[in-house]
Amino acid sequence: MHSETKIRVLVALSEQIISPSVSALINRQSGMEVCAVASDVGEARDNCIRAKPDVIVMDLQIAGSRGFEYLCELKVQCPDVRPVLLASCDDLLAFQRVFKSGVYGYIHPKDAPQSLISAVIAAAQGQRYVGSVISRTLADRLAGNQLQLRIGPETLLSDRELHIFRLLGTGAEIVAIGRDLRISVKTVETHIVRIKQTLRVRTIEDLRHQAARFLHAESAADLAFVPETDGSINERGDI
Repeated sequence: MHSETKIRVLVALSEQIISPSVSALINRQSGMEVCAVASDVGEARDNCIRAKPDVIVMDLQIAGSRGFEYLCELKVQCPDVRPVLLASCDDLLAFQRVFKSGVYGYIHPKDAPQSLISAVIAAAQGQRYVGSVISRTLADRLAGNQLQLRIGPETLLSDRELHIFRLLGTGAEIVAIGRDLRISVKTVETHIVRIKQTLRVRTIEDLRHQAARFLHAESAADLAFVPETDGSINERGDI
């Protein structure tokens, strides 16, 4: 976190969620301030670099169909920024992917506004925070012996390997991947060998097919993160 007293927050929310109310809520706190706002991925990326926030409050709709992929990119491009996600999904597999992608806080729109503030504080301190709505869901699933999290590429691969895996799924060539990640072609090839071993895939063609299916599944999961506007965070940002 910055040496200043206040936690610097970037608010990056799609038009479906009332961004001004979240900004107003944050600015009312004595220990934090909104240093920038964004309504699309480009603005969010630029403001992360320019404003150097401690925490970014965001939803996945800001990235369209690339929500999970954007979280991983953010983790690489702005490693010091800690995301707090505002989303209404209670699917446990998506929940697992979110935290694997680098999220520090997860808040449901029906959580009390103070939960968002608590999540920002926790994220700034390097701690994880989950709002009461998803906490109750997890507890209910545990009580009913229904908590089954998936073991897949997002849990088996390192952050770098997962990034390369996703790029392979988009059809990117090895040279382009190296250029994008600023690493040598040989390093990319070494990562691909390890990915194939981890996922038990024999050929690069099969790996690309598996990566493409993975991206398709993630895009479908992104659609489940539909924000609700009738929650506790209202237009004035009241608590």
